[in-house]
Amino acid sequence: MIGLVAILGLFSIALGLVAIVLGFIAWGQRGKVRAKRTMAAWGIGLGTLSLVLGIVGVVIVNEAFEDLDRELDEIESDLDG
Repeated sequence: MIGLVAILGLFSIALGLVAIVLGFIAWGQRGKVRAKRTMAAWGIGLGTLSLVLGIVGVVIVNEAFEDLDRELDEIESDLDG
């Protein structure tokens, strides 16, 4: 399960960056249609949210693996000594 969270976190980061870039491209195009700007703003906002949540997910998984590594080292030292 943790592996799936890490993969989805990286996927979320990648797609968030794509959404932000495409949102800014759509925002800057010549056609100043209100619906187009609204969709571009949603793309930028949701892309940013996806990027932030992906980074948080990767940090949480990283912390979990570091805790696991410390616990396993402690168990190993208890078994050796």
